[in-house]
Amino acid sequence: MLGLTLDPRSDESIVDQLTGALRDRIRERQLVAGERLPSSRALAAALGVHRNTVTTVYRCLVDEGWLESQVGRGTFVGEDLPEGEGAVESRFASGTSFDWSPWRTGHGPTPGDEMAEAYGTPQLADTISFAGGVPDPDLYPADEVRRLGRELLRGDDTLLFRYGPAAGYEPLRELLAAEAVRDGVVSGEHEVLITNGSSQGLDLFLRFATEPGRIGVATVPCYPGALHLFEVHGVRCRSVPIESNGLDLGQLEQALAGERPRFLHLIPRFQNPTGLTLSTLERQRVLALAARYRVPIFEDDYGPGLRFEGSEPPTLLALASSGGVIQSGTLSKIAFPGFRIGWLFVPRAIFGDLHEIKRCSDLGGSLFPQMVVYEFWRRGGLARHVKKVRREYGRRRDALLEALDREMPDEVRWSEPQGGLVLWLSLPEGLDSLELLPTAARAGVTYAPGAFFYPGGAGPAGLRMSFGGVPAERIAEGVRRLSVVLREASRTAGRRKARRSASDSSLAV
Repeated sequence: MLGLTLDPRSDESIVDQLTGALRDRIRERQLVAGERLPSSRALAAALGVHRNTVTTVYRCLVDEGWLESQVGRGTFVGEDLPEGEGAVESRFASGTSFDWSPWRTGHGPTPGDEMAEAYGTPQLADTISFAGGVPDPDLYPADEVRRLGRELLRGDDTLLFRYGPAAGYEPLRELLAAEAVRDGVVSGEHEVLITNGSSQGLDLFLRFATEPGRIGVATVPCYPGALHLFEVHGVRCRSVPIESNGLDLGQLEQALAGERPRFLHLIPRFQNPTGLTLSTLERQRVLALAARYRVPIFEDDYGPGLRFEGSEPPTLLALASSGGVIQSGTLSKIAFPGFRIGWLFVPRAIFGDLHEIKRCSDLGGSLFPQMVVYEFWRRGGLARHVKKVRREYGRRRDALLEALDREMPDEVRWSEPQGGLVLWLSLPEGLDSLELLPTAARAGVTYAPGAFFYPGGAGPAGLRMSFGGVPAERIAEGVRRLSVVLREASRTAGRRKARRSASDSSLAV
């Protein structure tokens, strides 16, 4: 494609090779002003590189003035190119630009960057978004939290300016530990470490447990934030499928039995993005396999309190007896995403290590939000709030399942979560949810494309729908809009397939 070739054995990075090659083609007028370039996905597939690599190159050339990016349309050769042979005009400062390329580590754009690019198509004013796996801001306990904040500041307004302890606000740590012991989740062999959201908890664990080039195991489809952290830490990810019939334990054992992995990452409760929950038996078998191959488990337990039906299986941490499980938790999916409060239950044997890594990372989290959350929890506000949102999110889940059953084509399948905020749609072969997203956005509905949830963006056709942020009375209309897009795409794919079959038949004759 575009006559480009890359040499993986070259001392020059792939990013620099591709950047230079595209510059040369524009300079030599092999690519002319206004010409549209292939999408980052198509060019990456043609060159056999990661899509993030092409996205990084396109951005670099846009900043230099060689390319122009037009929201919702694509990337084009610029009309006004830099002056002079090889000259680069900085958009941010006069004089010669500093060349940061030798410092690049090869990490591509974050999943957030890719999502922003995918959602670049202008949206209708009444767009119904199933994209973000976040709680509804209209349900936040704003009034009660505001009162607590004012009360705390009347007592000591210097709280706004203090450093917090690296391990977290001590009363909140004690409350978390007491709740966990009462629920049978932890024993006295664990300590609580307050983190800046659950993502920091995973980041701290990866800093402790792994190094570039080592292997980790994770279920797929997988939360994009975790995938990006694996990439940033240089982890080679072995993927184990999780589907409606459960976790593939055979593939899990193969992944654990090979070159010794440094960790197994799991979301056993309302897995993001599928919404599925592992049964108690599956959890016991996972623990047995991890113990057999001596692989520690990072249990991401983001959804406490969000079960709508059925009994709650014990967590991996509660079932484990060997001390080989670290569990992360957060309130971000319930009430306080902006407070960035999460926590880790850490085996005492390694608490000092993770505590020191966190101290070096941020010195300590913000004290005031931790105090507000502690008081809200201690006074019963959290229990009341969870009861309210569990009822509302359960109503939205039911509305989504009913609408899917009524509107979706027969070949579309979906998970049926017992709680949480998301579910997964499996699409028929030939449909690409990332390619369909601009069409869906123009129809007034958005979602999270399945490519975001697989390493390298390669996985079975599907998409994630979040029902947390959509009022129940809007869900049916959103599903109707999406079904129209999928039905038309299926018809188009069918016609293409029929034409190919007819062409193949004529060639055979």
